[in-house]
Amino acid sequence: MGHSMGGAGAWMIGLHYPDRFGSITPIDPAMGFDDELAHVDELPAWMRPQTVMFKQDNLFPNARNVLVYLKNAGNGIQQDSTAFTDGIIAAGGFSTTEFFPGMPHYWARELSHAMFTGQATMVPTPASPPEIKFFTNTLRYNRAYWATIDQLAAPATTASLHVTYDDGIPAPLPPTPFNRGRPQPPRTPPTLVVTTENISALTLRLGDAGITPATMPPLTIDGSVIAPSELSATVHLARTESTWQVVADATPAPGTKHHGMQGPIGDAITSPFLAVYRDAPADKALAIVELDAIRNPATRLVIHGEFPMKPASSVTAEDIATKNLLLFGSVATHPLLRRYAPQLPASLMADPGVVFIHPNPESPAHYIVVWTAPVLSVADNTLRAGYIQPINLLPDYVRVHDGAITDAGHFSNMWSLPPARP
Repeated sequence: MGHSMGGAGAWMIGLHYPDRFGSITPIDPAMGFDDELAHVDELPAWMRPQTVMFKQDNLFPNARNVLVYLKNAGNGIQQDSTAFTDGIIAAGGFSTTEFFPGMPHYWARELSHAMFTGQATMVPTPASPPEIKFFTNTLRYNRAYWATIDQLAAPATTASLHVTYDDGIPAPLPPTPFNRGRPQPPRTPPTLVVTTENISALTLRLGDAGITPATMPPLTIDGSVIAPSELSATVHLARTESTWQVVADATPAPGTKHHGMQGPIGDAITSPFLAVYRDAPADKALAIVELDAIRNPATRLVIHGEFPMKPASSVTAEDIATKNLLLFGSVATHPLLRRYAPQLPASLMADPGVVFIHPNPESPAHYIVVWTAPVLSVADNTLRAGYIQPINLLPDYVRVHDGAITDAGHFSNMWSLPPARP
């Protein structure tokens, strides 16, 4: 539950992680009027993927099993709009929109938002819904109920998952006079059907869906049929060309993108991190000005707090093992960059102006961000799109020359650069 920007936050968090919530209550949310996200095609191609999970209507399918109660202020932002409820219902979910005529956007004094708590907590979070719909374009958001996306076929590209389990037990006929004496519908064989888009590895926890060995149906996935004898309570699946097959486990291959290690650059500051600069005034100055631009960008958003910094000579083994490292400086002078360089993309390391994210060669469960030139602190850097922090608009890598981004994009699943464009 949340109001205004908090209502937009409730929507975003709830539909990025739908299996953690039973309901979402956006109260006159600050959504639906953001012209910059309404025209994403006008943004650079490398920036568009970073906006996908911030665009509210992309998330309609994720509300399939979450009750969404919108509360609109009649004289506020949403007024009499039913656009979000209509979108959820069209995607198969449940939503209501309740209007409060005459109420201003800030209406807690007139009518306490606590009145919605009873409705919001009435229904428990579903654990094993028979139908799952999920939309994403990043492995950061990769799970819904008893299904997990383990790998995207193409990173930073929209993906969708639709899973339907029918146990074959028909709903009983309503006890109406019309149905008196009519036999109950017969039981039918159970079915399990999955359709995917841009997904190459997937885990289904069939036991969590209430499917037992005795009731195990065949699995039909994108036209491929897998026999019940190949399935189990937890089944891992991988796609090879056009065919899906059962595999032993979901452990990612060494050096591949996976949940928690998928980029882009902004992901490095979503868990404990440390800014590390060479023991030189210029590199420290670069770190300070770029970190300040993260906290206080030339947009409507700020981050409150101080970011941890250290000179490279003070970095400990514990820092490397437990934190993402933002490395400010050049390969020629920064000792950590010099140490890691042989295991990083050579063409990027040879460029004097780059910012890119990569698994730490000495701590693969953590990131490093190689940061050799200013990008966020550059005036008129065009890193603007709605209410998205500029650092969250950066892809996996950018090349910067004379303060301008000249090339940018996303690494492959193997953290390699895409083929050179002609």
